[in-house]
Amino acid sequence: MDQDSAQRLRFDDPAALADWHNALALLRTHDPVHWDEGIGAWIVTRYADVKAGLYNRDLSSRGPSAFMDLLDAAGQEELRELRSFYEHWMVFSDSPYHERVRARVQRVLTPRAVERRRAHVREEARRLADAAAGRPVDLYAEFARPLAVRVICDLLDIPAEEWEKFSAWSHDLIAFISTPRPEPVRGRVALESYRAAADYVRRAAQELKARGLTENPILAVEDVGEAAMVATFAQFLTGGCDPISAAIGNAVATLLAHPVELRRVRDDDALVGSALEECLRYETPFTIIPKVARTDTAVGGVRLLAGSRIHFSIAAANRDPEVFPDPDRFVADRTPNPHLGFGLGAHYCIGAGLARVELAEAVRVLADGRARWERVAPPTWMSSFGLRSVATVPARIEPV
Repeated sequence: MDQDSAQRLRFDDPAALADWHNALALLRTHDPVHWDEGIGAWIVTRYADVKAGLYNRDLSSRGPSAFMDLLDAAGQEELRELRSFYEHWMVFSDSPYHERVRARVQRVLTPRAVERRRAHVREEARRLADAAAGRPVDLYAEFARPLAVRVICDLLDIPAEEWEKFSAWSHDLIAFISTPRPEPVRGRVALESYRAAADYVRRAAQELKARGLTENPILAVEDVGEAAMVATFAQFLTGGCDPISAAIGNAVATLLAHPVELRRVRDDDALVGSALEECLRYETPFTIIPKVARTDTAVGGVRLLAGSRIHFSIAAANRDPEVFPDPDRFVADRTPNPHLGFGLGAHYCIGAGLARVELAEAVRVLADGRARWERVAPPTWMSSFGLRSVATVPARIEPV
């Protein structure tokens, strides 16, 4: 494999997605600021360039807007309402709107508020593991996904009988913007889920106030406007469902594939923290951070024109051998481990604290010795450009 192979690589090719880590390594070595004709964007893969890019104020975070610009005129008009919705997500916005929303929702996710949820997360993880014991099980469908959905729905005060419906909305909203290029069919599905979520937020805001649940993220941004309320609800829902279920599923699959390292974690609870960080590095759930050049700018020594779409590949950066010795090896106590799984800078993942609690408690249940977890077949992986996630983790949980 050489520079010519790297320059021809396209992530709208299913083969590139199927050989994910090798494809990213090829780019990192031979074409670290890569123009991908298939997706119409630059892909940046070296750690130093990705880190610098996440601090670069010449770049805008309005990636989904530029993504939807790839649609034809009719498609853009049909999905205009959906575009406005994504533009109000905190993660996809710039100053001053970004700061206004972030300052308000941070109150919901203070370290103390997150820590208060740990016991509930542990209880849910244990309940799911016990329910799956003694039979063949898919640990993504019956452990990772429901754990993530239950925790975020509890935070959002969503009734248990509606969890599956909200999980489906989350999937639809993420699936559209996680593809290499916008697909109108997925866009229409996402539009319907957005409208359903918007209707829910309008009703829920009044009910939450009547119940005195003022710490809900919806009400935290009420003074910013209805669009911010709907977008904030959607960002919490999708962030809590899809990347977190991916993170949990990836971590379980990774640890089961490395029984020696899992045994070390089982023997020493102090390794749980470093093990979950290594899981985030080794199989990064959110794989890219999309940006758009406001003006002509340089990225990794390459001059890019204003309006260029740029995908900073945190998945590639997290396996850069210049930063992580033997990067394709899983090491439960890897130190230091400056992975970029939660991003950096002003847009650092606001839910990182809650994500770490969920991962820690999932790993503790896996490693606590009350049951023997064994994989019965290799995991399968979802085919997605923006989200790296197991699709299935075939396993058995046998009580000891």
